[in-house]
Amino acid sequence: MPGDLLICYGISDGEMVVIRCYRYGDPKTRKKEASAMNELTRADVVAAIERRSPSRVPMHNMHYYNAMTAEKYKPQIARLHEKYPDDVVNHWFGGPNWEALASGAIDDGSGLDKRVIISEYTRIAETAERIRVFGRDIDRTGAAQRRKNNPDRYCLGYTWFTLFERLWMLRGMENALMDFYENPEDVRTLLRAICDFHLHAIRAYGEMGYDGVSMSDDLGTQISTMFSRDIFVEFFKPLYRELFGVAHEYGMHTWLHSCGCVQSLLGDLIDAGLDVIHPIQYSTFPGGVSANDPREIVRTFGGKITFWAGIDVQYLLPLGTEQQVRAGVRELIDLFDGPDGGLVIASGNGIMPETPVGNIEAFFDEAYRYGRIKRAGGH
Repeated sequence: MPGDLLICYGISDGEMVVIRCYRYGDPKTRKKEASAMNELTRADVVAAIERRSPSRVPMHNMHYYNAMTAEKYKPQIARLHEKYPDDVVNHWFGGPNWEALASGAIDDGSGLDKRVIISEYTRIAETAERIRVFGRDIDRTGAAQRRKNNPDRYCLGYTWFTLFERLWMLRGMENALMDFYENPEDVRTLLRAICDFHLHAIRAYGEMGYDGVSMSDDLGTQISTMFSRDIFVEFFKPLYRELFGVAHEYGMHTWLHSCGCVQSLLGDLIDAGLDVIHPIQYSTFPGGVSANDPREIVRTFGGKITFWAGIDVQYLLPLGTEQQVRAGVRELIDLFDGPDGGLVIASGNGIMPETPVGNIEAFFDEAYRYGRIKRAGGH
């Protein structure tokens, strides 16, 4: 069956799962329509990440839609996907059935953060071993084929819900935050197993010749980190150093998605070996709330890490005019793109259904247009 797949993701039972899968476009038609906006080669994406003067600012994960948005704008999104292709080829390993760790999750209907899959630590050794088995059983077939089909493109392997996110999805948010103080050794045992699961995925991507590996941990709220820096340094930084280190052994870049206010942890993440950070959540829209100070981040960490900077999906994209969206894109590029690169443009998170489709296209078009002009030395 001809054509590519537009895949939209959502959360189901704590897992990132495919919730919509649309086939669009004959490859010949797509090639013709996208000819003026060709995907960057692997070399250009690497040049942006390593700050070696790419020809254009790369775009990755800008086609990131809420499920309702994907349904609402189905034909328009298919056209936009063809017209504005992603510069990175990505692959997601299918996640295991984490609920198999217990007889069933406790769910009182009050929200995902209240669900508890592991209610007690009494069988922690058995639980940890079952998590490790999940990692050893990863199916590589699809990922290997994707790498083989795209020899000249930058291929990024995803292994999300990495450490803290997986911890609280297993224990429930309140339990997880209390465990740092009440059950620290059990937390270490569980995190060790979770880390081992992701190490299997990272090694698999590395052995297949992937260029980078993408992880996720939402470590911040709108106003602060989820826990103290001391907690991060004690429980998480050593494991991240290990994950990033193994990726680097295979010559892969390390990418991390972390929503919220994570500014105070960036120095530790860079020290642990992080190469690319998403989304640097902030807003310049009137009335918008910024979780981070982007200018201070650029002053402090510019040249030390590549910014996978996300357009504001909370305020600017749904509430602004097309002209304001275009101005916001130019501001983002001017702020984060250094003299030699160091920027990849993305959606800050899933684009919401309240967003006018014209604003979505304005975002993509300006990112492509100005991202090329800026790298050519223009304004």
